[in-house]
Order: sequence, then C-alpha cells, then structure tokens
Amino acid sequence: MPKLLGFDVWIEMEGAKLPEYKAQTKNGEREVSCWISCETGKDIRIGCALPRESVQSQHHQLEFYLDGRRAYLGSGIVKKEPHALTGVVYRFDEEYFEDGGLFRTFQIQFGNLELTDDETDLRDAGSTSELGEIRVVVYSVGELVDDARKPGAGVYQGSGSRRVHERSKKCLKHCVRLGKEKKRYVPAGASVCPVNRRLICTFVFKYRHLDMLMADGIVPPKLPKKRIIISSSGSRSNQLARVSRKRRFHEVDEDPEYDSEIEKTDKDIEIRRLKAQLAALEQQLGNGRAPKRIKKESTSTLIPGEVIDLTI
Repeated sequence: MPKLLGFDVWIEMEGAKLPEYKAQTKNGEREVSCWISCETGKDIRIGCALPRESVQSQHHQLEFYLDGRRAYLGSGIVKKEPHALTGVVYRFDEEYFEDGGLFRTFQIQFGNLELTDDETDLRDAGSTSELGEIRVVVYSVGELVDDARKPGAGVYQGSGSRRVHERSKKCLKHCVRLGKEKKRYVPAGASVCPVNRRLICTFVFKYRHLDMLMADGIVPPKLPKKRIIISSSGSRSNQLARVSRKRRFHEVDEDPEYDSEIEKTDKDIEIRRLKAQLAALEQQLGNGRAPKRIKKESTSTLIPGEVIDLTI
C-alpha cells in the first residue's frame, strides 16, 4: 500500500502483515485502496504509522469502519508531541462495547457472512455497499477538550457473524466479526473530544478469500510445484544436502514425489549407479572393438614342374 502524505496503514492476520494487491489512489492522492486476502476465524489487527513531522505539529484522530459500520477500537486519539524524535506506530485489534455500565472488549477477526431472506431478522450494522471493506480515516485535530461523557463505544449486541439480505451481496462470503472476549472493566468516565477536525487521508482494504482474488485475476496464480530429481552419482549425504539447499533457497512446496525420491535406500542408489557404469562400459566396448583378423595363407615358393619328395 502506498503511503499517503507520510502516513502508512496495513492489516495483519494472525500476527503477519497481509500482502496487498492492485493498489489505487484517488481523490487527489488522499485516498488509497487495495485488495487483501482473508480466512474465516483468523484474528486481525490494524497497524497505523504516523510521520514524525505531523506528530510534532498537531493532534490526530483515527476512525475505523468495518464493513461500513463505525467501530470503536479505542478513542483513536494521538496527542501532539512537539519533541518527538521519531514517528509513532499504533496497532488496534479489539473492539469496545458498553454493556450495563461496563466496557467489554473483543478480538476482531474474519468470519462468515450469513445471508437471510427474512428482513425482520436483519441486524442493521451499516451500509451493505461497504461490506468486505476495512476503512481507516485519518484526521488532524485542532484542539482536544475535556468531555464529561463516556467514550463513544457502541452497545453490545452479541458476537455473531454479520447477517444481510441475500439480495444485497450474493458474491460475498466473509465479514469482520467479534472473536474471543479479552477483558471487562469500568470506564473512567471523562474523555477528550476532538475539535476542528480536518480530513487528511483514507485507507481502504477490500478483503476476499484468496481463491476468489485469484479467480478474478487480482492475485497471480500459484506457480506449479518444482520436482527435485536426485542424481545417480554422489553419496547419499551429499544428495540430501543438495535437496535441502534447493528447498531452502527456492522454497519448494512439499510434494510426495520429493519424498519418494529422497527415501531411496543406499542399495537402490548403488544399483542404479552400477547399472549406469555398466551401460557406459558396454557402449565404449561396442564403439571401440577391433575388427576380427583373417589369417592369410603363406605364399607358395614352388617352381612350376618341381616334384616334392614326401618320403623323407
């Protein structure tokens, strides 16, 4: 994902940063979008990096939208630090809810999108046009004032998967849902309220299953698995060492064909080597064999008319 005005945002799944595909910018280079893959049941985390110059000069607020629904992942307030030596990095992976005077926090993760034809059973959790999207909006803040109200967390309504009408988004199968509950606590009460906000930039992550991204041509297809053939020459330890190096440097995927080649016994390899040597020797003998010699009769020295005495 390209940085916007020095700001950087990314998505992590199970602790690893997700690859991003087909990044595009619009709105005068103030909005960028890309595609990422998702898997049901995998925990996610949103990473945000703010540049040093911006942190030194002004306050900021980060807002998060999951499938079009405003999600309270904390206040998102980043206070100004005039003497900051570096930029700052924040990660958000839990959503806050108010429940009977307590705050409950839940891990956010990818889940299955439930489709229904019962309009009375729908949960109105945001615009269906933004299903399959994680949106992060960055604002500059002119001033932070004390606010006696509680932080603006939503009311807890259960951690089930998102349900939408089947006519709204038939092509989608995933959503962002709540995972394991992490903690409960009593909110402090007073908070700060941002005043004079100005939009800086927006990051949009469109998530789909990897197979769907590949089918749509967004992600390149997987390369065919490479097969390693063990040479008939050399010791077994050297052969296994060569295979190990090839796997390490080229990251060859596991395949039963590799194992069937590697698991040859020493006797099998030796037989193959000897057969190859025998075939080579036979070929050399066949090519370099001398022609048969024909015995020549000695030349007669008899004079015509001479009589040989055989009685001696």
